Amino acid sequence: MVAAPACYGYRRRVQFKVAVSQGKLKIGFFRNGSHVVEDAAQGCPIAVPVINEALKCFRTVLPAFSELQAISQISIDAGELGLIAVVHYSGQNIRKISSFLTDRSSDLKSCTGLFIQSGQQEMPEHLWGDGDISYRMPVRDSDTSPCLLSYRPGGIAQVNQSQNIALLSWIRRCGGFVGTENIIDLYCGNGNFSIPLASDVASVV
Repeated sequence: MVAAPACYGYRRRVQFKVAVSQGKLKIGFFRNGSHVVEDAAQGCPIAVPVINEALKCFRTVLPAFSELQAISQISIDAGELGLIAVVHYSGQNIRKISSFLTDRSSDLKSCTGLFIQSGQQEMPEHLWGDGDISYRMPVRDSDTSPCLLSYRPGGIAQVNQSQNIALLSWIRRCGGFVGTENIIDLYCGNGNFSIPLASDVASVV
């Protein structure tokens, strides 16, 4: 077991549930064993601070939207170089919410990119700004710049970047690579481990 460096302020991906109760907007999480949304007025304590800053912006902007009850969730991913939010909308007029959020992009200043997830569509629709979440992982040679990795909203990603780097260091220590090994990375996702390890070994599959 590899202990995480921090207990709070580490999570880079959070799904906030949205509801309207007695005319009041609630953004938070389901109460245990139910679909009742408990408002997280102070944000999420385990989220990185920039996610909670983005949440404050949504709390300011969303009450002006006339179909607020059609917004069920806000998914937020924070990378090292930006923050992308996906607004989940179940209404019939996607053009309406797209225009609403685009017109208020300056009020959502914590977001560097925004997507809309509507109905049963497989992938969210890119509305504006960045399309990928990016982060860096260290390579073997400390004199070489870290490799830059990215993924799309909804993609597989490690939510704790400090722990992610700690796990990569653990793999290097346990592997004892000398540069002649061939690595097979199953379920590699975006190459989170295999790409930075490519400089340690002969080949990666």
